[in-house]
Amino acid sequence: DLSVWDANSMEFIREIPGPLINGKSGFFKSLVFSPDSKVVATHNIIGLDQDNITAYSVETGEVQYTLDALPKRVSTNIVFSADGFYLMAGRRELLTDDRRRQTGEQFQYLTYLDFFDAKTGQPIKRINPVHVMEPTAIAVSSDSRFVATGTRSMSKESHLNPKTGINEVIDNKDPIRLWDVDTGKIVKEFGPLDTAVSVLAFSPNGKYLASCFTAQHPEILWLWDIESGRLLGKVSLPTKAFGAYYTFKCAFSPDSKHIVIPVVQDIYLITIKD
Repeated sequence: DLSVWDANSMEFIREIPGPLINGKSGFFKSLVFSPDSKVVATHNIIGLDQDNITAYSVETGEVQYTLDALPKRVSTNIVFSADGFYLMAGRRELLTDDRRRQTGEQFQYLTYLDFFDAKTGQPIKRINPVHVMEPTAIAVSSDSRFVATGTRSMSKESHLNPKTGINEVIDNKDPIRLWDVDTGKIVKEFGPLDTAVSVLAFSPNGKYLASCFTAQHPEILWLWDIESGRLLGKVSLPTKAFGAYYTFKCAFSPDSKHIVIPVVQDIYLITIKD
């Protein structure tokens, strides 16, 4: 279940029951509040092949809408645009062999960035494709003009193409991509990368983009200048105790001068120097 607390008084407000998909209970994988704090949207998982997105009223706990039985699995965090207009999710669609024979699609899945009406859940538009493999992280700029996407960069996969009988190799060298929300076009790319992206975050002042990785990588945070696309610096933390697949998170302070990284029971505060 999802517990809602008052952030100022730390008083318990209510509990929202855990998700149900086709009558089966699941768990919350991620959640995000709308900019006005009136709605909380959750990405919910049931088993290996079912998920949905549900939006709840914070005041009443009632379901506002559910994006159910999604044929395209959500593969990223979900985010609201700062203007409260969109709810966004990165997704992938697994293709059947029959469909690949008919369409000639080279790879096993398609990748999307979907935009839903934040108030109704109705689909509005889609960017397709976003990467050669599924997107793994998304973030929206504070002015709602741009959305950044990351993927499993530097990964390789091999799939038998049912139409040609040849093993097709996906060699994912995709950078982080910055998209114009209005046009759906790529504005800028940040790279090259040498590992998969786990989390992305824009600074509130619109100057910086932070990318976080897993403990497999010695430098778990890279900081980028958005205007120039230049890599400003890399941050290393002691990671041996967390296992290779520990995923690091990061967030900016409201004044954009610091980045916070929670690590198990510790919190690291990184200062950005001009």
